[in-house]
Amino acid sequence: WGKLYDVDVICFEASDKIGGLWRYKSTETDESSVMKSTVINTSKELCSYSDFPPEPEMANYMHNTEMLRYFQMYAEHYDLIKHIKFEHKVGNIERASNYETTGRWTVKYTDNNGEEKHDTFDGVLLCTGHHQFPNIPHFEGQEKFNGKIIHSHSYKDHRGYEDKVIVCVGVGNSGVDVAVEMSRVGKQVYLSTRKGTWLFNRVYDYGLPMDQTINCRVVDFARKIVPGSIINYVLERKLNQRFNHELYGLKPKHRLFSAHPTINDELPNRIISGTVRVKPDIKRFTETGVVFEDGSEVEHVDEVILSTGYKFHMNLLESGNVISIKNNRVGFYKYMFPPEFSDHNTFAVIGLMQTVGAIMPAGEMQIRLFYEVFSGGVKLPSREEMEKDVQKKIKANADRYVDSLRHTIQVDFVPFMDELAEAIGCDVKLWEIFKQGPSLAYKVFFGPNSSYIYRLRGPHPWEGAKQAIEGIMPRTLKMSSMKGNKKKVLVVGAGASGLPSIRWALLYDLDVVCFEGSDDIGGLWRYKPMETEESSVMKSTIINSSKEMSAYSDFPPEDTMANYMHNTEMYRYFKMYAEHYDLLKYIKFHYVVKNVERAPDYKTTGKWNVSYVDNEGKEKSEAFDGVLLCNGHHQFPYMPKFEGQEKFKGRIIHSHSYKDHKGYEDKVCVCVGVGNSGIDVAVELSRVAKQAYLVSRRGTWVLNRVFDYGMPLDQENNNRFRNDVLRRIVPPSVTNWFIESKLNQRFDHALYGLKPKHRIFEAHPTVNDELPNRIISGTVRVKPNIKRFTESGVIFEDGTEVDHVDEVILSTGYKFHFTLVEGGKLIPVKDNEVSLFEFMFPLETADHNSLAIIGLIQPLGSIMPISEMQARVFFENLTGGRKLPSKVEMGQNIKCKKMAMEARYIKSPRHTIQVDYIPYMDELAKMAGCEVDLWDEFKKDPIFAYKIFCGPNVPYVYRLRGPHAWSGAKKTIEGVEYRTKLATCGSKMKVMESHCACHNMMMTAVSIIAALILAVILYRIF
Repeated sequence: WGKLYDVDVICFEASDKIGGLWRYKSTETDESSVMKSTVINTSKELCSYSDFPPEPEMANYMHNTEMLRYFQMYAEHYDLIKHIKFEHKVGNIERASNYETTGRWTVKYTDNNGEEKHDTFDGVLLCTGHHQFPNIPHFEGQEKFNGKIIHSHSYKDHRGYEDKVIVCVGVGNSGVDVAVEMSRVGKQVYLSTRKGTWLFNRVYDYGLPMDQTINCRVVDFARKIVPGSIINYVLERKLNQRFNHELYGLKPKHRLFSAHPTINDELPNRIISGTVRVKPDIKRFTETGVVFEDGSEVEHVDEVILSTGYKFHMNLLESGNVISIKNNRVGFYKYMFPPEFSDHNTFAVIGLMQTVGAIMPAGEMQIRLFYEVFSGGVKLPSREEMEKDVQKKIKANADRYVDSLRHTIQVDFVPFMDELAEAIGCDVKLWEIFKQGPSLAYKVFFGPNSSYIYRLRGPHPWEGAKQAIEGIMPRTLKMSSMKGNKKKVLVVGAGASGLPSIRWALLYDLDVVCFEGSDDIGGLWRYKPMETEESSVMKSTIINSSKEMSAYSDFPPEDTMANYMHNTEMYRYFKMYAEHYDLLKYIKFHYVVKNVERAPDYKTTGKWNVSYVDNEGKEKSEAFDGVLLCNGHHQFPYMPKFEGQEKFKGRIIHSHSYKDHKGYEDKVCVCVGVGNSGIDVAVELSRVAKQAYLVSRRGTWVLNRVFDYGMPLDQENNNRFRNDVLRRIVPPSVTNWFIESKLNQRFDHALYGLKPKHRIFEAHPTVNDELPNRIISGTVRVKPNIKRFTESGVIFEDGTEVDHVDEVILSTGYKFHFTLVEGGKLIPVKDNEVSLFEFMFPLETADHNSLAIIGLIQPLGSIMPISEMQARVFFENLTGGRKLPSKVEMGQNIKCKKMAMEARYIKSPRHTIQVDYIPYMDELAKMAGCEVDLWDEFKKDPIFAYKIFCGPNVPYVYRLRGPHAWSGAKKTIEGVEYRTKLATCGSKMKVMESHCACHNMMMTAVSIIAALILAVILYRIF
């Protein structure tokens, strides 16, 4: 929220990690810590932050490790870690010398090097919790007791308590949790209580989370109109139905809502089985045991664990001299603002309350109020009014609750959240919500009072709030669904195509596993320095598509990542994606697939039997409902034969085996092929070799990554205005002439020996920025095809000869086949020609379409978004969302595509799987139900529709609608230009100044033309 309010924020954290109380510490420490087995008492949906719903797969009541993982995901998602200074311990916070005029604070702290320092801040939020200082009562005879007495603050787990007699004091959540855990290993456990308690289950009616049923607006409304005695009677009766609290020794004298309730699902079972025995308060200790208030005695006790709560103080604030706390009673306005500082309200304590509900959303709401006040959006009452409000709350709590240290900061969840929301200006307006949609209003009123509802309006509303609210019940139920009922899917390969396939399998709630033959993810993009059968980039490879066009649809690359990423950065992006969506746990490394074949019951089930070798070398077989082959098409190098090749004494390799320039220094090298790999190799070797020759049969058109005004080539060309309009209304010959003229303006392709006979769009173009410079400097010399080899050199088709050649690198492409699938019989391949519907689905399996090839395309654009879209089509069909065409229609589609390719492209093995980026993505999007609806976007936001029409066709546009739409899509699309420019110049200021005047004028003209065309198109269509 500091970032959202554009505040320069820094966090001092005394430990070395985030998580606070929820990060389990296995050793004794002054820090607060949960037990090793602690499960949170509030459900995931009600304890989540307002713009970060938990994963559907997360348990409804999360284990502390899952809670910590949620915090880590939140911190990573919003890039918070860089604002945290770990091992920085605050010693004192005091008003600065100029506080009266500025409201500033001086903070003294010890940094991570042990140096004492101080700094001045405009505002301070104290978020250190209230579980630091254990309250340890004293009992008569305690000092004579020979056993061990600890506070639950020091309790970690059950180890060391086996076969011991244990007394657990206190029936709050910690006390009952400890007693239940000890009862499984201890000889006997006694649970001591002074007042008793009402015990709630996490699991409520019909197996739903208790707090989702209780903490909702309709219940809050009922509590306002129904007398408290009646509500207490109804709920106490319901709790006694589960087990009679009096019979079990737990019935308190107070009514249900007169004390903070205890939550535990297992205590009744432990009591009825005798492993936990309930006792009254301890009267006194003996040397070896305990005497209770009812006179009963346990003669031998080994351990006593006191779960007797905590005390808190404000010693960090001006050494405790300003705010005195007695018996845990604090006089803070909204439990956060000390009235003593009401002249500025630049200091607040966050999270110092005991909610009948989750503390995380309440703490977040307090933070929102602080920043609203801090930024001048909200003005708080005077000191007198604050103190009056504080006393009113103290009296209300004293009247309602039994006297206890834990009831001094007690709040009811919904009223307290609403109170803060009203102060902020984000309070719930049911009538306004009803006007937007009665269904949403119903969910808000009758459903759980989640934090998302406070982001529907007010300062910093979240566009994903509505979707998050509507998704509460599906996410809640999803965790409870039986895994055995899910379809089981295998993804083969954890590279650029495999990772999004795993991600989408999870989004479609499938039981997915990925078999990866190597020991890591990344596939082609993970550089392998040693010779291997696996595909691998060169060490220096830079991707040919820009980062925004190569991104997955819900994971934009970091601002600082280069627009054209080095392979190490591309690999890091894959790593981040896999970690962010927790994909690694679904990948089995060193699992090699040997065969995929239709199962005996395939006709009725569509299942596949997969034979594989696991990481221990054992051969196994398993059945799957669906299989996605994501192992790429760069595995089997195509090695042409030349006359005299066998006599040649130099070395001949394929670029598949080329790693880097080392070993090629001062040698004469011949690089065969003018595709991307061939030219990359030639350019690299030209810097170290004695001479590099670049051999081309047909020539090629060479594109720059850097387009006009320094913008990425694909961002400027792969947009809807150019593809949907210009290429439809302008004849191909004109388009070819225009672009070829532009390319020849950079360098004359005929003069440089590269001009092909074919037109620009009749072959896959080559992308390289450096080749012209290497040719003009003579370090690369262009030659026609090799006619024959001599013993020591090469003779070319034009009769020229190089007498001495040391190395020949063949960048002559790849063959692909599908021997993995039924020995190659199911999907026959000849000269790289294959019959697959949308380059994915074999015709023979059109009855189920439960097997697909992902990423077997050669696009005029990036392959990653296409692979992701193919996976979406596959899962949409597999789960029954959308049906694919019939086998006959598929066959016709394959035939039409083949004829179109043959008519357009020169005959070559690389042109059998060629696709144009936008038309193909749109085709798949239509099948996945997420096609771009320009008219719909235009009605909602014309400027945004213009960005989609004239801006780059980034993958995010396909998440604006359809199955699994992403709430962050619009914001991410709007940030494309900013991220692109920032990655280039590295300065926010330079981004603002980046366009020259003439470029602005030209873009304005183009924009007007494009807007007019867009308007005409939409008018004609609709």
